[in-house]
Amino acid sequence: MEEKNKIVVNIGNSCIPLEIIFDILIRVVPVKSLLRFRCVSKSFCSLISQPLFIETHQKTCFAAELIVSFPSLSFTRKVIIYKLVQKLEDGKFQAFPFQYLNAPCFCKLDSLESINGLVCLWNDNEDVAIINPFTKYHVFLPKSTERFHYSTFTRCFLGYDPSTKKYKVLKVDLVEDEKGHYKVKHWIFSLGIDESWREIHGWDHFFPTMDTCVYIDGVIYLKSEKSGHKKRDFAGPFTLEIKDGR
Repeated sequence: MEEKNKIVVNIGNSCIPLEIIFDILIRVVPVKSLLRFRCVSKSFCSLISQPLFIETHQKTCFAAELIVSFPSLSFTRKVIIYKLVQKLEDGKFQAFPFQYLNAPCFCKLDSLESINGLVCLWNDNEDVAIINPFTKYHVFLPKSTERFHYSTFTRCFLGYDPSTKKYKVLKVDLVEDEKGHYKVKHWIFSLGIDESWREIHGWDHFFPTMDTCVYIDGVIYLKSEKSGHKKRDFAGPFTLEIKDGR
């Protein structure tokens, strides 16, 4: 990089190139510690908020901590979430209950999906929470504007749209009508953009099974076992580059 194009950060009487600051801060693995650096200066705050920095730092965090979930031993669908920490002395992993993800506000959420460190918890009552367990920040998404008066089964899936640098949630509802017939509704919610769920069309009988989601380069791959009233195996891609319901 040429000298005239270098960006420097003034710290006291010293001027440090921005790329060096980037390399230093990216090694601060505890997110809580990293967030404190936003108070150092406007330059630090701007750098830490950049999508490129966040994406690079996430990869560093994931190398240090892993999240796993197991079904509860009770007769419920509730999952218990653990944090795996690698011990330096022997390289083995030790599991610790992730207290924040098992907080009371999430106790009614019994299903889990995760991608890039973000966690999605939900239930069949349209309660959906998106959680960053490392920063201990969470948000509950609004419920769909359409109300269902009969039994509903819900699946949620997380994905990342590389073109917009935004995370999206795909929600699929299997709804029973007053005649006992089932229909499938599909919704999309872009985090940081949408204020309500957007219904998408074209998959009228596609209801994905649990634990069959694979995310690769902006595409969610799902497997379904239902087509109307007939069961069959079906593998299909769901692209996250959906705009205006398309």
